[in-house]
Amino acid sequence: MKRIRPLHCLAAATLLASAGAARAEPAPKPQTDFTAAWQVSGTPAGSGPTRISYSSALGKMRIEMMAEGQPMTMVRDMNAGSMVMWSAMMPGMAMQVETGRKFDLEGQPTSETDTVSGEPCTIWLAYDAQVCVTADGIPVRTIGDGFSATMTEIERSPQEASLFAPPPGLQVMQMPRAAGGMMPGAGMANVPLPF
Repeated sequence: MKRIRPLHCLAAATLLASAGAARAEPAPKPQTDFTAAWQVSGTPAGSGPTRISYSSALGKMRIEMMAEGQPMTMVRDMNAGSMVMWSAMMPGMAMQVETGRKFDLEGQPTSETDTVSGEPCTIWLAYDAQVCVTADGIPVRTIGDGFSATMTEIERSPQEASLFAPPPGLQVMQMPRAAGGMMPGAGMANVPLPF
């Protein structure tokens, strides 16, 4: 069984390898704009996402997080497979990397359901993780190897396009493609994301 990599948990298009498992199939993508708090356990102190925002029209996810005690922002283009990141640790700069693949959640739906943060959801299996996905495609909870992550304070509302691009004036540096789609940068290997 392949061990999950927290940074791109559920972003890979490989199903949990278990005996008799069915073929992987795409999970529903979020069908609406939303923002939510993102509470993570099992990451080092001072690290982990704090807020997730998503634009369904742009197909982009913004993650505000703490990495080694410092605020950091990352935007993932779910269709192009690119990520751009900026932080106070890199004044005037942003880093962008192409992963060479889309960020799609594929897995095996189950007949199990749950309610997370007041949201009914269906449990999917992907890699070594269980993901609870709402009817409109929001992955409200992820339970993986040594960590759990839950969305709270979920608000379905239009998200400004400017949230999903680096602030004006930043110099965007193109970085070499990262192995396995992992984003270079301090603390990033310990950041579990919803998809």
